Amino acid sequence: MRLSLRRNLWIVPVALTLAIVALPAWSYLSEYDNANLVPGTPDHWPTNSFTYRLNPASATANTNIKDQLTRSVATVMQASFAAWTSAPGVTLSVTRGADDNSTTAPTTSENLIAFSCSDLNACDFQKEKQTLAVTITNTDNVGNITSGNMFFNQSQVFTTVSANASDKEQDMQTVATHEAGHFFGLDHSGVVGAIMFPVAPLQQSQLADDDVAGITSVYPATSDGGTPHCPSGTARISGHITLNGVAVFGAHVFAEPISSSGFGAPVRRSPIGTLSLPDGSYQIACMPVGSYIVVAEPLDSPVTNSDVSWAGSNGAFPSKSAVQTNFTTRWH
Repeated sequence: MRLSLRRNLWIVPVALTLAIVALPAWSYLSEYDNANLVPGTPDHWPTNSFTYRLNPASATANTNIKDQLTRSVATVMQASFAAWTSAPGVTLSVTRGADDNSTTAPTTSENLIAFSCSDLNACDFQKEKQTLAVTITNTDNVGNITSGNMFFNQSQVFTTVSANASDKEQDMQTVATHEAGHFFGLDHSGVVGAIMFPVAPLQQSQLADDDVAGITSVYPATSDGGTPHCPSGTARISGHITLNGVAVFGAHVFAEPISSSGFGAPVRRSPIGTLSLPDGSYQIACMPVGSYIVVAEPLDSPVTNSDVSWAGSNGAFPSKSAVQTNFTTRWH
């Protein structure tokens, strides 16, 4: 059994919000078991379904969760999972099981969601105090997710009513929807505005094209037969990234839409892409049919190597210590 890298969602300072809006976009990524290696089977729930258990007592005890009498944490979690299970082209089922009002630490015996964490080191909250929440998944050696835990940082202030979100109270549904993506096996995205972007916006719980392409590549309702498996009727772009004739590993390759209507409302329009493999190849899959401009750039900010599980001992490519960033992008 393998314990995944912890997946953190960070606070975005108010001053940074305006700075990041116009930055180039990046793509969705799936998490992979390092014994399986990309482009093998991504981390996933093997039956396209799971049952989670809430710890409502941890929410009641957490005085930093506001507006619970108006909208419960259970309602927030239901809406957050529903954003993914109702995405177009997806087959996913998530069920709420019996509550567990006693457990507040990572466990492999159930899929727990708690609103505090008694093991601050395991949850990263001791080291990374600005982390809003964390999701920890366990997988077998072929990428099947066997259990998952989600914890909210009890030192951060949340509101269960999205309209009340501010620079002092983080929208819980925004955070929970991001963490639900990790629960399903998705890694961080560099698309500013995508749910899986690792820096939290003030309020955003609708998926973007980038998120939908990611989730459909793992749980397609119908399959086009390719790798990854995408819903029938979607498109894919592939190629190679080289620098002076040498393959580039981990180049941030994204397709910027210049036409087509995307997946359609309520999914928000966004670029879609991936990182290049050690041989420089890339494939941007499960895209809405349309016209795109494809760009390759180094993954050097605001999302960096530390935000994705692509390289390193626990990554998809353990032999690679980091993605390659020693190149620049030029428009022709």
